[in-house]
Amino acid sequence: MKQSNIFHAVNNNFQCWHDTSKKISACVRSSSLDSIHLTKSIVFVLAVLLFSSCYYDVIIEEEIDATTKISFTDDVIPVFNSSCVSCHDGIVAYPDLSSANAYQSLISGNYINTEDATSSTLIQKLNEDHPFEGAITSAELQKIILWINQGALDN
Repeated sequence: MKQSNIFHAVNNNFQCWHDTSKKISACVRSSSLDSIHLTKSIVFVLAVLLFSSCYYDVIIEEEIDATTKISFTDDVIPVFNSSCVSCHDGIVAYPDLSSANAYQSLISGNYINTEDATSSTLIQKLNEDHPFEGAITSAELQKIILWINQGALDN
């Protein structure tokens, strides 16, 4: 059973509700309302707290415009740093995707095919959910493909 994050308190003729998960509070002065208005107010406050705590688990990603210039240093390396370098550091797994060595490692190891980005070993591995599903987002994968299609420059 899920524990509620909504707490009710009465203090100095005020009734207050607090949603600790969203840090939202609402108070009603109980002495100024009759029981019907109080009931309606309580229902309204609870509805506000309930609906304000909704969220979505799905992140909608934007598609990247094919004319956007992709920089290896500014766009690709941050993806490697956040998702790949913990294993691909040149010691645990190859290619070495650390900032200092990634470009040379990808080019010399034939991981990049500028003639057909989707046939690049790098892209094939990423499309196989390597090392696990969700390691990089589809927008990040699009950036890497676009970088390869733009000539895989060391920029």
